[in-house]
Amino acid sequence: DTHIKNMDMEETLKKTNTSIKIALQKITKGTYGKCEKCSDAIGIGRLLAMPTAMLCLSCSKKNAKK
Repeated sequence: DTHIKNMDMEETLKKTNTSIKIALQKITKGTYGKCEKCSDAIGIGRLLAMPTAMLCLSCSKKNAKK
């Protein structure tokens, strides 16, 4: 149904917008590129692929297993 697809897209766009705002706040604070879980640097490759990443690859994999 078109209405359901539009609602799903709207929710995805809202989440993306929130992630972008958080990334911009981190840039301002000087914490962009640091993992929120372990405080290690998030790899440049990961940030290039997903600029809004909040976890390093290692913590992201651990988080996905839960």
